[in-house]
Amino acid sequence: MENKLEPRLKRTKDKFQAFSDYPLVVGTILEEYNQIEKKIDQVIITYFKPSQNIDLFEKVMLNSSVLGIGQKCKILANIKGFDNRALDNIRRISSIRNGIAHSNATPVFYINVNSEMRVEKVNQVNTISVMNSNGKVVERQLEIMYDEFASIEHELSPYLSSFVKKLKSN
Repeated sequence: MENKLEPRLKRTKDKFQAFSDYPLVVGTILEEYNQIEKKIDQVIITYFKPSQNIDLFEKVMLNSSVLGIGQKCKILANIKGFDNRALDNIRRISSIRNGIAHSNATPVFYINVNSEMRVEKVNQVNTISVMNSNGKVVERQLEIMYDEFASIEHELSPYLSSFVKKLKSN
């Protein structure tokens, strides 16, 4: 699953310096997640090869309101040759997406003060509250979650595309 391409999601070092960037971050995550889910749908369609009503199959049967990402992962897990690491990545990217989509960012400021009580440095970190797998609500840095999402998307997106091509060639 290794890919040497540059990530589609890339951030500059100062991307999150302005708290007002948060809506753009959320929108980017949601859009990229939707693109991943479309590729997952293409894997399922290509594997099962519905002969009739393909558009209806995609719009209704694979609609995320009907078949959520967890159920789609269960389908993928039963497709011969589908990589378990890709399944783990889908689950993780879904978790990141949900955490970012369903919480509000809070700016946290870290201020370094010298011995003369003068401010030397101020750093802003945007945090969100998310529930971890143990059911505990924890604070996470938005920047770190975004970078993890981007890293996973960079690996997962090409894998899904190549898996569809592999299925079509069989």
